[in-house]
Amino acid sequence: MNKSYIAFYPLESCTVKYKINGRCSDREITFTEQMSEIIYNYKFNSFELEMFRDGRIMFELRHSNDMPEMLDIDRNIICWNEWLLKLNAFYLILASEINQCNVNPFFSVSALTSRDVFLMSIRDGKVREGIIDNPSFRKHQYARISSNYLEAIKANPKISMGYVVGIDVLNKVSQCFEIILSISGLTKTIAFLTKSIGEYELGQFDTSILFSWFCIERLLKGKGKGNIFNVIKSQKEDLGDELYESLNKVRLNRNKIVHHDDRLDIKQNDAMLAIITAINLVDKYHCIKLKPRISINVKGFCL
Repeated sequence: MNKSYIAFYPLESCTVKYKINGRCSDREITFTEQMSEIIYNYKFNSFELEMFRDGRIMFELRHSNDMPEMLDIDRNIICWNEWLLKLNAFYLILASEINQCNVNPFFSVSALTSRDVFLMSIRDGKVREGIIDNPSFRKHQYARISSNYLEAIKANPKISMGYVVGIDVLNKVSQCFEIILSISGLTKTIAFLTKSIGEYELGQFDTSILFSWFCIERLLKGKGKGNIFNVIKSQKEDLGDELYESLNKVRLNRNKIVHHDDRLDIKQNDAMLAIITAINLVDKYHCIKLKPRISINVKGFCL
């Protein structure tokens, strides 16, 4: 059977079902075979999700329009953009559920680009797999093809921690993602939120606020008439005082950034407020509770 996939590894190591320890109880198989075992799958309307023991996440590309001709540059760009939106939305839900169930205290979300994911195909029993460009993600891919457990640890030391994600958690992630896919435009909205969190973690607070605002505007679309200020004002009673005030603060910060206000002084707390406000709106309008781990990941500027 011929199959094609788009796949990625979460930035932080995780395993599914039980720890990888290099031992096989029932039969003699290689370490790579053990790492490659499918232990979770979920069928959506237009594609299927498969997760592997080493944490690899793959979505099957079922339709011919998911795989454009090599020389059709425009169509290739469209396909990459469409799938990166899906993957980023899924990644945020996964990170949120893992954080809420306290599986891995270090598991955070990072916005995925085409450098962080790869394509894979199975043709007549032969597997062809692209190499991840980003070395931060590539280490997981290299660990899989190690000859044994010790070699895998050298490639990716965090694999020895063996954070285990339960099947019940993955079912919640899949069901939530299914809801998001069923609502027109929501996948892109959630993906913008993923990108906002990714920029926040890099210390790019201005950009983080802009991505949060993209998410907020999309959520408020259709809630009122006129410009966004009038829409927010018209929703004051429904939003409640706290959320209403937060929206106005984020809106003012967004305006300062876009219009190059001389008084611009965006701080970490401003970006965090924008992210939390967007998360609260997702909950309010779609009853989807997101609670990912959010942290700063910036190197010290010193030698």
